[in-house]
Amino acid sequence: MIKILHLNITSIKKHKDELLSRFSNDQLDKLGGGVLLAIKENIKCYEIFNKTIEKNVILAVKIETKILKSILIASIYVPSTVKIHLNVFHELYKMNNNRIIVGDLNAALLSMGSRKTNTRGRQLQEILK
Repeated sequence: MIKILHLNITSIKKHKDELLSRFSNDQLDKLGGGVLLAIKENIKCYEIFNKTIEKNVILAVKIETKILKSILIASIYVPSTVKIHLNVFHELYKMNNNRIIVGDLNAALLSMGSRKTNTRGRQLQEILK
């Protein structure tokens, strides 16, 4: 059974599922680029970060756990026409040592199986060092 769902989506409908806590950052001014985290209602969680910075769309939710105390799950969307806003990653790193960052960075790296490396790929490589 799915307990947490992450989506980078083109259009977020305003329907509320009664079984889910739903957090989203919708790009209302255009079609595409929104992020969504849907979490089962019985999981204790709350939104701690929801911003769009230089067209980077970021959403982070803190989930309470028994073993790790808490974990941060962040969803990021970076359009193919802009650079990754590196300070966002630094902010997320400071928020919680236990973190999962997912999303669509439009990053391509030869070392990760892409046919070429692009600017966002080089930025991602720096973040991962």
